[in-house]
Amino acid sequence: MSTSEGGGWQPRPVRRLGEEPRREQQRSGRASGSPDPAPFTPEPELPAPEFPPPSETGTVVRPASGQRSFGRQAPPPRGGAGVLVALIITALLVGVIIVLFFEPGLIDANFNTNAEDDFSTSDGPGVQTSLFEARLTERPPAIPEILGAVSPVYEFRVPERRLGPFVFEAELTNPTQDPRNLGAYTWNGDEWTRLGDANLSSDGATARIDLAEAPANLVILRRLQFRDVIAGRVPRGEEPQSILAGSLTLVHPDGWHPGEDGSLLGGVELVNAQVPQNRWPTVYATDEQADLVNDILASDNLRRQHIANIQHAIKSGLHDGVDIHYLDVSPALQSQFTSFISELAGRLHREDRGVSVHIPITAAGGVGEGGYDLSQLGASADFIVIEPPLDPTLFEAAIAASLPTVLERIESSKVLLALPSHAVVRDASGFREITQRDALDIASLISIREPGPYRPGMRVTLQGNSILLDNLAGGLRWDSVNRIVTFTYPDQTGSAVTVWIHNRFSAAFQLQVVSDYELGGIYISNASADPGNANLWPAVAAFFESGLPDLRLPNAILFDPIFSVEAGQLSGASGGGWQFWDLPTEPGDYRAQLVVSDGDVRVGHVITVPVRAEGTE
Repeated sequence: MSTSEGGGWQPRPVRRLGEEPRREQQRSGRASGSPDPAPFTPEPELPAPEFPPPSETGTVVRPASGQRSFGRQAPPPRGGAGVLVALIITALLVGVIIVLFFEPGLIDANFNTNAEDDFSTSDGPGVQTSLFEARLTERPPAIPEILGAVSPVYEFRVPERRLGPFVFEAELTNPTQDPRNLGAYTWNGDEWTRLGDANLSSDGATARIDLAEAPANLVILRRLQFRDVIAGRVPRGEEPQSILAGSLTLVHPDGWHPGEDGSLLGGVELVNAQVPQNRWPTVYATDEQADLVNDILASDNLRRQHIANIQHAIKSGLHDGVDIHYLDVSPALQSQFTSFISELAGRLHREDRGVSVHIPITAAGGVGEGGYDLSQLGASADFIVIEPPLDPTLFEAAIAASLPTVLERIESSKVLLALPSHAVVRDASGFREITQRDALDIASLISIREPGPYRPGMRVTLQGNSILLDNLAGGLRWDSVNRIVTFTYPDQTGSAVTVWIHNRFSAAFQLQVVSDYELGGIYISNASADPGNANLWPAVAAFFESGLPDLRLPNAILFDPIFSVEAGQLSGASGGGWQFWDLPTEPGDYRAQLVVSDGDVRVGHVITVPVRAEGTE
């Protein structure tokens, strides 16, 4: 990472997944001239895992002569030269061990199995060994630059009668004693998909993975590149989501905002003040505070006072840096904002502290409409966080129009993508953010279409107010264009209200940007433990472990609303957002419920319906 001249902030070693948290120095012990922290390093060396000797599944024997056999010595297979595959199967079918190896010069581009195993031999009580031919892929698909092949690409056909689970043990191209970052991958016709971790054998010659089903092909790849930063903003008085807490590189406690006199208002407070990560509090200006920020930047005195106040707050709070979130800088004040960041970064770098700066990008290709000097900001700040438009329909256009320009002027390893964990509402007043839970609360609103009173045995219609299929509302669905869950419904005036819900599925597609442009990492806009927020960790963890986003879609069945009632009978399909309810034949108060899902979590609403006999209220 580049730093400003004269000694810049040097990042502490990034804790990657699985590493124990640590701090290289005490907060109060750092000062100018103190030794630099240790540089970034790959994941720590780990001893190669030892394979326990197979017990129920048989024994794999490798003679010292260099020829390989499996179990009992077997005759060569019929059908010609090829890559041999052995299956060792227990009599109880606990599992199948598939051992993949290759011999130089014995590579056949064709399957020659004649649709059957070449032979079977008994290898003692309860163990049967079967051999059949496979092949090495003649022209394997290109492997992403962030991955390196450590084995050939094996293709094979497991007979249909062979049931899993399977244990694949693949011979590596060259033996290694480095067990780090190995994974088994398969090519699905469109992209490489990670199947899981691959465990190195004790002799370093093979790698092994357990799978429930047999893929059509398999290769062992090693992760070569890493995105170093998983940053997360945490609102005041909250703590990081527990599942994220051990993996965040930078924690950005929220709570400060600028005052008219250049002061800092509010305060920074974490429930758990002893977080092990670097703490860079966020100084956040809302849209309504845009004029206030521009007034501070326009005044030399206020700008200097603001810098001094930020520096004092960071130092007195024993924080490690600051996160500047000013997204509405006037184009006329570009040079003043540049000076503000440059001087602030210079002061903090001399104290071994850092600065990150947020900049907005637009679908028109502008970066903050000219208020941000990318080259100068990139040279001064340690990280630049790009903020796409709030409107999810503009995300891809903004990335395509703006990000290439950003990366022409700023080193890609410094650039972080802001990853939203909220939902977005567009109504007549514009756009606003709400939580994932609040969005699903809206989608799960339930009512009875017919007016009361309700009599025993009457047929009524239960309906989801926001997901009823009609001329305007379309129900919960996956927007395949913008790659996000959405629904639209009419407000009380009949105007359309559209809600988009960011969750782990939409996050995976946004992480594709980090992969395609080789960005330095991500900035989770709200990483707190608030249960209203979407849990992005499944997508984030899969991406940072494998280097590739997990681009699976939510199960469409989960978008179907689920109606349930305490008594009486439901009829009709619920997919249209409604169902008939034949009320109970006995008077009383009865509950009805609607549960909806964005493919990630479920939320429900309950109403109580008074059922009264004729002549009573």
